[in-house]
Amino acid sequence: MRKSIFLFAFLCFAFTITSCSNDDNETTPPTVVDPFAGNSSVEDAVITVTSQDIDVSSIGATILSTLPEPNGEPIEMTVPSEESLAFPEEGFNIKLTPKADFEGIYVQLNGANGATDYLDIPKSSLVSEYDQNFSPRNEDTSYEINIDFGSNIKPGTFCYKICIYDAEGNISAPIEVCVTVKFFGGNIDLIGEWNLNTMKQIAEDVTSQEYTAGAYVCELDYETECEGSDFKIELNYCDAVPEIKLAINQDGTYTATITQEKSTYEVLDSATCSVLTKENEPAQTSIEEGNWSFDLDGKNQKRLILIIRKETLTLAGSEPDEKTYESGESSLEENVLNVSGNNFDITLFDEEDGVLNTYYFSK
Repeated sequence: MRKSIFLFAFLCFAFTITSCSNDDNETTPPTVVDPFAGNSSVEDAVITVTSQDIDVSSIGATILSTLPEPNGEPIEMTVPSEESLAFPEEGFNIKLTPKADFEGIYVQLNGANGATDYLDIPKSSLVSEYDQNFSPRNEDTSYEINIDFGSNIKPGTFCYKICIYDAEGNISAPIEVCVTVKFFGGNIDLIGEWNLNTMKQIAEDVTSQEYTAGAYVCELDYETECEGSDFKIELNYCDAVPEIKLAINQDGTYTATITQEKSTYEVLDSATCSVLTKENEPAQTSIEEGNWSFDLDGKNQKRLILIIRKETLTLAGSEPDEKTYESGESSLEENVLNVSGNNFDITLFDEEDGVLNTYYFSK
């Protein structure tokens, strides 16, 4: 069975924050900050985040008032250079790459009344990029942990310092990382109901293909021939480009309805030398509900951010499968957004297939 080349491609284009939880329990929606009560200067304003703003017990951390004195030579560590984003009632990820074995990390935050708090987080609370029994040769393993906020965090920017320590008491030099807590919403030009018109794929060899939403696209799967004949018969695989309706609301919420017709493939009936069409994937509809935000990255490129709260997937002939997502794990898909009047397009790079995908929407 082949993988659909278009199946829910839309879902990959944005920064999404979801948890690993797939339970059907309803979650409390986040507090929505009016995105038009302020501007980017509010997000640039310095805010204070203390240990009281973080669910310390959930990450197995303890709070220290001072750091232990290092006993030996400093150990090395690196952190990603890209910016870190967070949202009210959400959290942020701490990512690091130690150059040697370590026992845990210290995170320095501003404490109450001007004091300094240190979170002592054990290595066991961090998630490794690779299985502990395997990592690529000559590569240092990266680790990350999600830090959840409480409900009192406001938009703005704060910084923390991080260092690692080992069993011998060696400590790395601290590295400062700054995090921007963003509004939900943020660009009035995006508000409205949008429909996908076309999508364009540009491969690494600069080959360009454009597809219309809802259209069937067939490509050659393989060639064969009937027994006793040299006549070549082409067998195709056909896939449907999804139809997408995206409602972006002023209160910072969004709903995306993604509909895709069934995909098919062809086989040869050797007894009759006729081509038969088989179903590969059934027709399906996915409805996403969540929050959205808008960002300018360091290169002044506009970027759309989606936070999925609830997803309902319905396959043809089946009952709906509903999933809700709590705040937690985050991943960033870089994208470039252009908005002009009643049109917008968004572009991202698909590393797996090595292509640039651009989606063109209109109201």
